[in-house]
Amino acid sequence: MSDTFAQGTSATDPLPKPEPAFPSQIKPNDTVFYFPGMSLRDYFAAAAITGLFNSGIIHEDAPRMAFAIADEMLKARKI
Repeated sequence: MSDTFAQGTSATDPLPKPEPAFPSQIKPNDTVFYFPGMSLRDYFAAAAITGLFNSGIIHEDAPRMAFAIADEMLKARKI
């Protein structure tokens, strides 16, 4: 794992623009309702923490580690 996972991300590191993970639109009676859903970062963090727990990493820093992994996943999408 990189140092980012071990140390976390810095508060000064720019985060990617939040993108919705499950956006949807409902159009009842010609009225449009838009639901942005959860952020893609939150979705990636949920997947990452599931992987951490399934691999036996149960630690008080697991949520921070999951968001660090999610941030790296978002950065990798930009490559």
